[in-house]
Amino acid sequence: MLYAVIADDEPAVGKLIRYFLKEEQLPISIAAEVGDGQAALEAIRQYDPDLVFMDIQMPVLTGLEVIEQARAEQSRAKFIIVTAYSIFEYAQTALRLGASDLLLKPISGENLIESINRAVGLEFSSNWQVNEILLYIDGHLGENLTLESISQKFYISAYHLSHLFKKHMGMSCVECIHWRRIEKAKELMKNSSKSIKEISEMIGYPNLNNFYTRFKKRTGMTPKSYMMRGRKQPD
Repeated sequence: MLYAVIADDEPAVGKLIRYFLKEEQLPISIAAEVGDGQAALEAIRQYDPDLVFMDIQMPVLTGLEVIEQARAEQSRAKFIIVTAYSIFEYAQTALRLGASDLLLKPISGENLIESINRAVGLEFSSNWQVNEILLYIDGHLGENLTLESISQKFYISAYHLSHLFKKHMGMSCVECIHWRRIEKAKELMKNSSKSIKEISEMIGYPNLNNFYTRFKKRTGMTPKSYMMRGRKQPD
């Protein structure tokens, strides 16, 4: 389960977000809902949320000031800016300050899912059980994840688990594990100074040759080539 804070001085926005989170079966629980920037900052400090749905124009502190202060305090939260076209220029500033994505008003369920997916780096489905398993996989990539171990963890049969993923993700559960591991590897190559061998072990590939094979199959290039290309790109 992911935990979120809603910061918006329009109560209707919070109600709509809550409605779509439930309707779309997303594994997100609202830890707090506040109506001004200072209360938002205090909620972030108290609950250490995974996500913050942040309006920009709020009383006391603006959304931009909240993001800037939260980043200065090294909050791990992913900020999704909830805004209207009329203040889009402020949203661009929010992105430069470290916000993860924009959610434009009026909010729709489809746009909410897309925005959350971009912010957390996942692709949630319309099935709550698959979404819970996706979060589990992402939190345990370095472990020996198998179809059997996951099915036992969630008290379902391996057959049913495979069927769920084929239906809602378009891939098998095992394929999903490899996909998430490679995506995590790409993130680590861009944002850390760890070696390829260290990254391979961190994401559950103790055999380096296996990691190279899986990475090239997924990306079309070797881990070394991917890492060198990333290092050549400007900040």
